[in-house]
Amino acid sequence: MRVYSAPVLAQVANFKHILEMHGIECRIQGEFRSGAAGELPPTEAWPELWVDDPARLAEAQRLVDEALQSADTPQPGWTCPRCREVNEGQFGACWSCGTDCPTGPDA
Repeated sequence: MRVYSAPVLAQVANFKHILEMHGIECRIQGEFRSGAAGELPPTEAWPELWVDDPARLAEAQRLVDEALQSADTPQPGWTCPRCREVNEGQFGACWSCGTDCPTGPDA
């Protein structure tokens, strides 16, 4: 069952990785269809992410929806507890020293 489709393979591969991290078996179909763009309608040439287990389809769709929503929501910046460098919210580690972003209520 198809869960997601996008014009850029990297976007589809990112969501595949997210689902696999949650133990959901999935596959990318049509990853080489972009060569047919112009011969096919544009959206039919897009790569697609498919889930193998119908019982996990709703969970997979929820994870994709959450990831899409969080990508649209700007994350607050944070200060590295080690080197005090200010980092933009999308970074999970300090760009300067590599320390992981602190998480939790005191972060």
